[in-house]
Amino acid sequence: MTRGGGAVLGAPVLVVGGGPAGSVAGLLLARAGRRVVLIDRHPHPRPKACGECANPATVEQIRALGLTSAVEGITPGRLSGWVIQSPSGRCYPAAFRGGVETWTVERSRFDAALLAEAARAGVEVREGTSFVGIEALGPAGGRARVRSTGGSATTIDFAALVGADGLHSRVRAELGLDARGALRKSAVSLHLTGCALDPSWGRLRLGRDETLGLAPLDPRGDRWTLTLVTRDPHPLPDSPSTALTRAARRIPELVGAAPLSPLLGSGAWDRPVDRPWRPGAVLIGDAAGYYDPVTGEGIGRALASARLAVDALLAGGSEAALVTYAARLRRSRAGGVRLQRVIEGALRHPLLLDALLPLLHRTRL
Repeated sequence: MTRGGGAVLGAPVLVVGGGPAGSVAGLLLARAGRRVVLIDRHPHPRPKACGECANPATVEQIRALGLTSAVEGITPGRLSGWVIQSPSGRCYPAAFRGGVETWTVERSRFDAALLAEAARAGVEVREGTSFVGIEALGPAGGRARVRSTGGSATTIDFAALVGADGLHSRVRAELGLDARGALRKSAVSLHLTGCALDPSWGRLRLGRDETLGLAPLDPRGDRWTLTLVTRDPHPLPDSPSTALTRAARRIPELVGAAPLSPLLGSGAWDRPVDRPWRPGAVLIGDAAGYYDPVTGEGIGRALASARLAVDALLAGGSEAALVTYAARLRRSRAGGVRLQRVIEGALRHPLLLDALLPLLHRTRL
């Protein structure tokens, strides 16, 4: 399905991927008067394995982008903070700083809402269209091969290419930017009902080999999202019922809960990149490198990378602008990476983790 599109002339910026990073990049480029074609192989709404949480910094970004009404239109859950449980079983309520409230968002509806906003801004959205490969690429643009569902391959000439196609990015592979990572973790997610917990608080149960996240998907807590993250080669559950049974051993309030969705998988992680650009092309979101977002920064990282990449493209997309993008992206992620490394190290020493967890409320979770 094709929607949106404006009357701006010239070769478009080609955005591959209609998740939050791709939609926001397309939206900002269209607002700046650039012609944008966004392709995604899946129609929206679509399910997505995710913890489905927007931390306070992410909410600030959504508001700065003028997308508050779009997100509130999907009736997100609202969190005051997280109850963090250490491997020893001790629980630490960690409220967000300043008493702020943040959102939980069902990704299928959240992604569809952002994509619709991009289309309204003038982005030409082509769903059911896959990126096949690159025929030509240079500082002034290039040509990509694409294929619609059930159709033959065609080409799109572009002024710049934006790879926003996720963890297993085809664009990143075509650009030769994959780097060797540890691929140390994987995850499964599902939606459920019948959770006897306060919906104003999420739950995070930390463990060396397995971490559980639980968050409401609506203000009343009628539906929740459960995510189990395991360290390879620790096995993942193979069905919603086994996932719930396993999680209930750690979170007793899940006893009696019922699954509402299939089990969705994500991983393996981690996915570094040599650099998030080539002349004429830039990577954003998970395609630009991925690490374990136990601090709830996944969506926020995607939005921030889109904004930074658009700054570089609107500055001319020169090599200097792209080098600056890479440096700004690295700085924007540095705090989350450091905190993740601290948590990873502390998980090997449960007593140390019990000492550190009371301090987490002083950070932006």
